[in-house]
Amino acid sequence: SDSLRNSVSMSESLSNSVSVSESLSNSVSMSDSLSNSVSMSDSLSNSVSMSESLSNSVSMSESLSNSVSMSESLSNSVSMSESLSNSVSMSESLSNSVSMSESLSKSVSMSESLSNSVSMSESLSNSVSMSESLSNSVSMSESLSNSVSMSESLSNSVSMSESLSNSVSMSESLSNSVSMSESLSNSVSMSESLSNSVSMSESLSNSVSMSDSLSNSVSMSESLSNSVSMSESLSNSVSMSESLSNSVSMSESLSNSVSMSESLSNSVSMSESLSNSVSMSESLSNSVSMSESLSNSVSMSESLSNSVSMSESLSNSVSMSDSLSNSVSMSESLSNSVSMSESLSNSVSMSDSLSNSVSMSESLSNSVSMSDSLSNSVSMSESLSNSVSMS
Repeated sequence: SDSLRNSVSMSESLSNSVSVSESLSNSVSMSDSLSNSVSMSDSLSNSVSMSESLSNSVSMSESLSNSVSMSESLSNSVSMSESLSNSVSMSESLSNSVSMSESLSKSVSMSESLSNSVSMSESLSNSVSMSESLSNSVSMSESLSNSVSMSESLSNSVSMSESLSNSVSMSESLSNSVSMSESLSNSVSMSESLSNSVSMSESLSNSVSMSDSLSNSVSMSESLSNSVSMSESLSNSVSMSESLSNSVSMSESLSNSVSMSESLSNSVSMSESLSNSVSMSESLSNSVSMSESLSNSVSMSESLSNSVSMSESLSNSVSMSDSLSNSVSMSESLSNSVSMSESLSNSVSMSDSLSNSVSMSESLSNSVSMSDSLSNSVSMSESLSNSVSMS
């Protein structure tokens, strides 16, 4: 009975426990759902450790978000660096052009001096055509130079013919003086010498030697002018004057030759100046060929002057390409960062879902502590269920 009293008191307490067990029956169904939550909490415990690593990734993604904006600006720089890579190869070819332009800059200064020579060569081109016509005159002047020497010998003959013209007038007055020929018998020997002079006068080529003998005759004729006895010798002089009349006509033709020789003397002086012009034209002919080659050089220098201005702009591009070469290496590292940021962008979306899971895990952590207390209650209810069956 004592034991039953205790059982009654226990049953009273169990009646309270029945109400508790009813509430616990609901808790059992909740514990079943929580058993699933426990398995989820195990997976979430791993997610918590992942979220801790992702919290660091979130701070990294914030720094990479700035890198994404930088990579977008560098993506344009990559396309620019590709165009500048071609510019670098062009600048290498233009670096050789710069050295060529330095050598051509001297040629430009030379071409400026030769531009004046081109204008001079154009004026001398007419002189070259004139020198070709005068080259024939030079050959003619060489033949006339001999005529000049002949005209000099004939100039003496002209002076002789003038003295003999006076002798012709004297011979006409002395024609009546034939009676005095006996006193001039000694003059026959002189006339014989003068007969030889007549034959000499026919050949005027040796007139210089004849002029020497006639110079003596002139001095003799002056002494014989007072002597009427020289008429016989002068009668022979009449025949000589006839031969000299022909010489006068020849001298008239030679007077024209003298005037021609005077004009040719000017031509000789002109030909001497033109001989210098011919030598100058020969040097200028080489200059013309040089100016033609330099005219091409001037056109090349004009094209290279544009290349120099282009090379100056590309020199700035080279300095830019050096800075962009570092940017390319940076862009290569950032290209990997872009691929990492793409994977992290997915991680950010996952972290957003996990942030909700963290809040859920916090609520479930409280549920785990509750489930621990309920697990003890379950064990207690099992013992009480046995007690109820026993009671």
